[in-house]
Amino acid sequence: MAAHKTSAVLCSGGCALLAVSSLLAIITIFLPSGGCERRICTLAGYMQMAAALIGANFVSHQSKKKNKEEA
Repeated sequence: MAAHKTSAVLCSGGCALLAVSSLLAIITIFLPSGGCERRICTLAGYMQMAAALIGANFVSHQSKKKNKEEA
């Protein structure tokens, strides 16, 4: 049962980070160019990288769980 909770946390956490970083990227369209825009774009990029790492962990966790079930 703990494996399902871990999977749910990894998946939902990655999706939430992607959603927030996408909103930040859209917000930068309406900001004047300059330091603030650059900082928000950098933050959105880091959030997307973190979401990708979480998503990769989710996929890895799922494949390990599947291998255990097959054994």
